[in-house]
Amino acid sequence: MNNRDKNKQQNTQDQTNATKENNQKSNQHSRRQNNQSNQNNQQAGQTSRGNNQQQFHRRDFRQQKWQQNRDRAKQFKTAKTKERTDHAGIPMIGEISDCLICCHRSDLFGLGECLHPICMECSLRIRVIGEKKQCPQSLLCIRSSWTKLLLKLPSNCIDHAEYEAKYSVRFDSKYALECFDSYMANRCNECTKSGQRVEFGTFAELRSHMSQDHHLSFCRICCDNLNVLIKDRHVYTRETLQLHMNGKLKSEQDGFRGHPTCNFCEERFYDDEQQYRHLRKEHYFCQFCHQEGLENNVFYRNQHQLNQHNRRFHHPCLDQECLQMGIVFVSDVELNVHKAKQHHRLMQNGSGSSRGGTIH
Repeated sequence: MNNRDKNKQQNTQDQTNATKENNQKSNQHSRRQNNQSNQNNQQAGQTSRGNNQQQFHRRDFRQQKWQQNRDRAKQFKTAKTKERTDHAGIPMIGEISDCLICCHRSDLFGLGECLHPICMECSLRIRVIGEKKQCPQSLLCIRSSWTKLLLKLPSNCIDHAEYEAKYSVRFDSKYALECFDSYMANRCNECTKSGQRVEFGTFAELRSHMSQDHHLSFCRICCDNLNVLIKDRHVYTRETLQLHMNGKLKSEQDGFRGHPTCNFCEERFYDDEQQYRHLRKEHYFCQFCHQEGLENNVFYRNQHQLNQHNRRFHHPCLDQECLQMGIVFVSDVELNVHKAKQHHRLMQNGSGSSRGGTIH
């Protein structure tokens, strides 16, 4: 190899080394800029949070829905070990079979034209509580008739105009009608434990009886949000109700974390999703910080506190009408363009600095 080739090879190697060195410096500079930007974002987010803010840790609702379904499966698995032996206090007397929906045993099944048998308790939850008229197996609209015969519609039914008009159901025997009435009755389970059968015309009367005679109460939030049978509603003492609200009652099903509270108005909600809808509707949040990822799900009590945040970290227009409408900009340039278009007289008089003035 001659000297010319050696020099050419050396120059190529020097250029390659220089390129690698420049790339390393560029990568190091980019990493420093990213780290500095993240630190500034964190400091800005921490500084903007005060006593009048609420950080809402909103989980992904798909993940939350999956968690709820898993918790229900656990609860169902636990409930399966407790075999059903009666219909809300009335013992079973007919031929017993397993329900394909809940896997519990029953001697009364609802049948429609599709001939898919559904136990009375599942039928009640679908037809009466859920107000749905579709068979969960065939999705066909059914006109239920509760019967002890599994694969044949009853030929003769007991007339009950109220139930037929209200729920579109019929009964093939007095036993089936009595079981239906037992499920629908506002019965005191505490009195039943002592051998008494005490029923009330409305759920409000039952709630009053529980409070006055037994010093027990239903959870108001659960009653307003959960459509369940009366026999499935839980009652609490004053101490256990507080534990239930905070999600610390050991006897509760897995996954129940209590009823969350709004830090501003101290109102409780059934779950995180309901609380989040309340915060978005009744309180305020910064759209700029939310879009930039600086303050995800941070809320403010009222418009005045949001204005203070905007005055400190953004560029609000201090005109009174614009303040009331929440007109805010990301930069001075956008604010000055807005002033030139909407408030050109103030600009001509030389009043109104981009961040000057007082928020009332």
